[in-house]
Amino acid sequence: YLRDQHGSCWSPTLNPCESQVDSCMVTHMPGMTQFYAFGNGLTVKMTLFIAPDYPVLIWDVRLHNTTGEARRLDVFAYSEFSQLNWEKELKGGYYAQHMVKGWFEKKGNALCYLDHDWEPYFEKNPLTYMMGSEPVESWCADRDAFFGPYGREGSPVSVCNGMCGNDELSGGNGCGALHNSLVL
Repeated sequence: YLRDQHGSCWSPTLNPCESQVDSCMVTHMPGMTQFYAFGNGLTVKMTLFIAPDYPVLIWDVRLHNTTGEARRLDVFAYSEFSQLNWEKELKGGYYAQHMVKGWFEKKGNALCYLDHDWEPYFEKNPLTYMMGSEPVESWCADRDAFFGPYGREGSPVSVCNGMCGNDELSGGNGCGALHNSLVL
């Protein structure tokens, strides 16, 4: 999600935000997808790829201001966390969502998500994390807090407000949302 200093929100992937960009192009290659979006005085190139040696999805986002004037921009990276097992989610999803935890580790600049359900050995429980290359300004691990009451993916309350609430998750629907403010 991108939010400019006037509160306009959009996404270089065209979804989930409903606002239109001037033009967009998507390129799919083996192991990689690139989104190019042009609009609102910005050029955005977002590349998504899986690291060759690790099960890690990497987002590389490049922003360029084409207006010639400095402007403030809020950038939100968002991903929904699951319980990493479709069968478990299908059969016991309601129960299993009470066995998840999300928090922010400031030292590692990472939002962490732990599904500690059904597995008696703690070391076998997968730890999922989301981190950025820049210091995080605000974050959220709780999907309901990120979207807000009756919230929608197209206009989350955290994006509309220009910041996340630093919300931990202790049971419920997990997400990873990291927010940075930039001046371009």
